[in-house]
Amino acid sequence: MYTNNNCKVKTILKTAVIPLFLIIFICGALTLNEHGVSKIITDEDRIYIEKILSQSGVEAARLKEKVPRSFIDEITAIRAIQSSAFTTAPKVAQIPYRHQREPKDLFETDAAYCGDRARYIDKALRYLGFETRYASLYQNRAARNFISTLLTKTSADDVDSHAVVEVRTSKGWLIVDTRRRWISLSAARQPISLAVLKDKPLSDFAWHNNQEEGWPLLNAHYYIIYELYSRHGLFYAPYTKYIPDIHWAGFIKHNFNQIFAPR
Repeated sequence: MYTNNNCKVKTILKTAVIPLFLIIFICGALTLNEHGVSKIITDEDRIYIEKILSQSGVEAARLKEKVPRSFIDEITAIRAIQSSAFTTAPKVAQIPYRHQREPKDLFETDAAYCGDRARYIDKALRYLGFETRYASLYQNRAARNFISTLLTKTSADDVDSHAVVEVRTSKGWLIVDTRRRWISLSAARQPISLAVLKDKPLSDFAWHNNQEEGWPLLNAHYYIIYELYSRHGLFYAPYTKYIPDIHWAGFIKHNFNQIFAPR
């Protein structure tokens, strides 16, 4: 009798495991989806992208009409977008936590941080028809790997970080900095991607026509985490602490090889 009852209990437990796992998986997926960062360019975004460009003396219509673009026209448009971000918000101060950081918010402030400008630059370049990817950079330390860097929020041992945008040109991926007027265009007028620049000093390359030097972290060893907007969850609604702000489709697409690569 005991054996039969014991078998029945085991059968019930086995039967319950699958639906329980599915419930947990679905709830987790819904939670992550709710906290995902949207890449959609809204009507409001378009209005304020055009206002920001106009504020810097650039007509959005003139930039949009040159399609398809020559490589020179691509670089002109990219530099115009980058410059407009600095013209609108030249000072350095982060838009507060639990506050939107869309093009409208950049337009209404005179100060921004790298992630704030990166959001505008990413959307503005896509508004012009470019393919982009938001990139968070974290200093590579011996005690860290891709996963541990992703999961670390803040601590006394945390790493230096920076946010940039990569944009696909007709010649390849190009880095657009968000703290200095610098793009990764070589003196030979070839775009240098984050993957190529990674773990190499900036001095290995001769750069073309930049007003400033590249941001210091670009001169160091760093991890690239694409489409991660924050590790703490307080940049984008619903502002749930410790659930990272991520655009999931881009995160999976661009980080797959890094996540599963050996240490």
